[in-house]
Amino acid sequence: MATITREDLEQIGLLVGPSIRTFAGIANPQVCIDSRSLTGGEIFFALKGEKTDGHTYVQAAFEKGAALAVVSKEWFAEKKVANTISPFIDNLLFVVSDPLKALQQLATVYRQKYVFPIIGIAGSNGKTTTKEMSAAVLGKAFQTVATAGNFNNHIGVPLTLFRLRDETEIAVVEMGINHHGEMSELCSIAEPTHGLITNIGHEHLEFLRSPKDVAKAEGELFSYLAQTDG
Repeated sequence: MATITREDLEQIGLLVGPSIRTFAGIANPQVCIDSRSLTGGEIFFALKGEKTDGHTYVQAAFEKGAALAVVSKEWFAEKKVANTISPFIDNLLFVVSDPLKALQQLATVYRQKYVFPIIGIAGSNGKTTTKEMSAAVLGKAFQTVATAGNFNNHIGVPLTLFRLRDETEIAVVEMGINHHGEMSELCSIAEPTHGLITNIGHEHLEFLRSPKDVAKAEGELFSYLAQTDG
């Protein structure tokens, strides 16, 4: 049973709370970025978005049974200065520089506990369909984990990795980008062993100026695989 251990966490940030002396880790970790979907026992990541800040819902997350909340150093310091941290430190906090970066780092740490194939699916169009078809075929012979829907970005890829389990035999991870360098970042998180690019088209030309640029950006998947003997 794969576990996010205390040592895994302490390489990235600081554990705070009354139970840290007995805390050894979280086996088969389930993660959550929306407090409304908590059922109990999850790691809640307080991510800051364009319209909302997950730190607003830390207390709600604990009330719904979160085992651990990942929060920013900035938020933690502000609460301490304002002397409003006491309602939170009765629970287990994991204080990091950036909760999003911590989500990605811990997803990679967790992924590295497994050695089965991970297939990265990239391309301008048809990623989700190709991923679903691949997962359906592979699922006939193997215990398969695949990206849910088209949740394929810098948040979705880590969340997919946290669904890996001991019984998993293969994973199909959809990887979506709109800038140069993003595919390399997703590869560094997911560490795919195999890859497929569906096609190259006129996508995100506001950021990738031409199909040639698109090919270069998507091709970072194959560059990663070439460097890692994938």
